[in-house]
Amino acid sequence: MIIVKMMGGLGNQMFQWALGRTLALKNSSEFKIDVYFLIERQPRKNFTIRTYDLDIFNLNAEFATKNEIAKYPIPMFGKFGVILVHLKQMWRRRINTNGYNYLIQTRFDYDEQIDNAPVNSYLEGYFQTERYFKPYEDIIRKDFEFRDQLSGKTFEMSQLIKEKQSVAVHIRRGDYVSNAKANKTHGVLGKEYYDKAMETIASKVESPHYFIFSDDNEWCRDNFAFGENMTIIEDDIKGNKFQFSLNLMSQCKHAIIANSSFSWWGAWLSTNPDKIVIGPQNWFRNPNLNTKDIMPESWLKI
Repeated sequence: MIIVKMMGGLGNQMFQWALGRTLALKNSSEFKIDVYFLIERQPRKNFTIRTYDLDIFNLNAEFATKNEIAKYPIPMFGKFGVILVHLKQMWRRRINTNGYNYLIQTRFDYDEQIDNAPVNSYLEGYFQTERYFKPYEDIIRKDFEFRDQLSGKTFEMSQLIKEKQSVAVHIRRGDYVSNAKANKTHGVLGKEYYDKAMETIASKVESPHYFIFSDDNEWCRDNFAFGENMTIIEDDIKGNKFQFSLNLMSQCKHAIIANSSFSWWGAWLSTNPDKIVIGPQNWFRNPNLNTKDIMPESWLKI
């Protein structure tokens, strides 16, 4: 059995699913997900509470029970857990007990040991690179087909996206601005990044139309000159868990993404064979972190 711990937002959970699904296919093994971190967590300072979000897709998820999870040698720290849980990242990444493996992601680039995880492995991490699941791309795309059909204003927006030389522009602010920990880790992409990215798109795409996807529409209106070639996605059509935003984003022909796994997937799910995708040179505030594998080789970095 392969079990993957679900944590983070929708985009993170999609990477975790894609890795686990691929490992199970390679090993002809059963695949289950551990959602207890999402459903049992308690609010704490500078921490963004997340929910299980993969139910927006048609995938067939099986949930691991606590008895199944207990077979894996997950470290238990007692009253010192709050402190020592961070130290486990310094351990050798693979712990093996009686044939059950607990693997922790310790870096942001591709890790061959993660990719070659054996049967009976429990995996914890974010696994943000398509290198883990590229050989099974068709299956992963099938898994991430949206459950709900578009209707009303959302359907009308999808028709407009199909008619135009559409470019999805994801501007993430939200917790990257309000949450001190998230801001310290990710930083916030400024107007300069988006201006340069739009200039690059305009040099490669004839008559591009920019569709703005953001959690801060007011900031977008204050900072961009909205003309006939720019449309903002209003809150009333984004959908529960932003599922319609992701759906609409994936229908755009090109994309300018934020340093966000959400817009990474919006761009990746696009089926346009000639798509141009632009992302930030630095995925995190710390430029020394090795994130070379996060963006596919064909995507442009600014």
